[in-house]
Amino acid sequence: MRQRGKLIIAGMLGALFCLGLGGCAKIGHFARRRADKAATTIIREKQREALGQAGAFSLDGAEDPTTRELLGRAARLDWGNDAFTTPTTTLKLAEALALAVANNRDYKTQREALYSQALALTETRRNFGPIFNASGSAQITHIDGSTADAVTAGAATESFGSRAFSAGVSQVLATGATIGLNFSHQFTRFLTGDPLPTSVNTLSLSAVQPLLNGVGPLVTLEPLRQDERSMIYAVRAFRRYQQGFIIEVASGYYGLLASQDQLHNALRNYQSALLNWRKLKRYAQGGKSTEIEVGQARQKVLEAEAGLSDSQQGYSRQLDLFKLFLGLPVDLDIGPDHRELEAVAARGLLRPDMTLRKAIDLALKDRLDLATARQAVEDSGRKLSIAEQNFLPTLDAFYNYGTSDSGDKERLHLDLDNRSRQYGLNLVLPLDWTLRRNAYVRAQLVQDQARRAYDQARDSLILEVRDDWRQLEQLRTNYRIQQESVALAERQVKSTSMLLQMGRATARDLLDAQDALLASRNAATAALVSHTIERLRFWNAIERLEIDPKGMWYENAAPTKR
Repeated sequence: MRQRGKLIIAGMLGALFCLGLGGCAKIGHFARRRADKAATTIIREKQREALGQAGAFSLDGAEDPTTRELLGRAARLDWGNDAFTTPTTTLKLAEALALAVANNRDYKTQREALYSQALALTETRRNFGPIFNASGSAQITHIDGSTADAVTAGAATESFGSRAFSAGVSQVLATGATIGLNFSHQFTRFLTGDPLPTSVNTLSLSAVQPLLNGVGPLVTLEPLRQDERSMIYAVRAFRRYQQGFIIEVASGYYGLLASQDQLHNALRNYQSALLNWRKLKRYAQGGKSTEIEVGQARQKVLEAEAGLSDSQQGYSRQLDLFKLFLGLPVDLDIGPDHRELEAVAARGLLRPDMTLRKAIDLALKDRLDLATARQAVEDSGRKLSIAEQNFLPTLDAFYNYGTSDSGDKERLHLDLDNRSRQYGLNLVLPLDWTLRRNAYVRAQLVQDQARRAYDQARDSLILEVRDDWRQLEQLRTNYRIQQESVALAERQVKSTSMLLQMGRATARDLLDAQDALLASRNAATAALVSHTIERLRFWNAIERLEIDPKGMWYENAAPTKR
């Protein structure tokens, strides 16, 4: 019962506290606002250090205007009638990028992880500043007893009230010293019998300064220094994630356009096959074609119809997955804007405005993850130096000062004549070196691993740039070949159709020409899309993929000279 009573009282006090400050919800809103300001300030500060400039960063839960406008104008699909008609709303690439940045679930998680690390840094910084503390208490005590005489035995109760509070501040200095200042006050008054009030006031000051092991900023400030650098690493990693994410969005969007183009090609192929079959049926009636050729043409119609169905289902699933990736409802009737693919084709292939040697030099100089790997070697060197210093004995100089005042009056007063001081040295010899030895060897291993990781990252980066360069050249050549192949296949279909009318070609010749035209059109679109995405990967590999807050990228490249 007593425990339940304590819980009820604690709950009532908590409720009164929340109401007194305008409600717990308001407290939470205030705390979130302060945390947002602190974390955002740190992130922008580290962006300037790591990237040269601060970018926009927010965890604001307000609905994105692009998303709100899209949901307002786009219709919903009828699941029972998926007719592959033109969608009610088409998305440009810039809109898809903005939607992905605003709604993609994994992107939000990564952004929150960076925010959480910034909050953790605020805690570390707090540990190296002045830390204030205060506490207070008030209570009433009842002591029940009895007299020792059995004849005159009777119940006796003594009651007294007391209160106490204390306040202090402590701080760790860069030299390794820890200083603390504390004041406390206690007051007691009897509620029964003689009041006998008493009060005690105490002021204390303490300081401890390492002289050997643990002295100096190298050791003392290492937790803060490492967390500051880790925040820079996190900012770099998030930027690299952003750039990779933008490439993923663009790849999905252009891949959807390529799939849409394949669907259109499959429809054209089906319509062409159907037209050829009907022509051959008329030719067979006039004796210009055989039943075998008519059967072959009919078989081609069936194959084209099956290919069209496969393309429809593949495009529909790919579109649903892309909407899911954007964080949009799957039944939203939207689709990519085919003019985006036409614009890419009209612009032609862009090629990097540099040599391979320059590209590798830029990557080695500017890649953010390589800079992090390089600085990780520096981190491991500091930790090795700290492990070396840990072999020293622990020798601390200390100083304690205290003064107190007690009396029978309720007052806050200090008697500075009643004081005590202590100062001296504390020595601890490291006779057991097992832990220190192991920590030192582990620090050596970590440094060796950091060096190997940097060398591996550097060599892998060179290989990545070379591979991207080779891939761009291969795709450029492939696109040129496929364009020539499309033109040749179109001429072949026309000439074969004319020869078939003159009886100088067979139906199989025409069917083969149409198959070649379909394949070359799909291959040309695939090569164009692949080159565009590979070019983005190349810019990302050399750290020249610039993106704006909504996810659109910028690149400096020259059109390909054919």
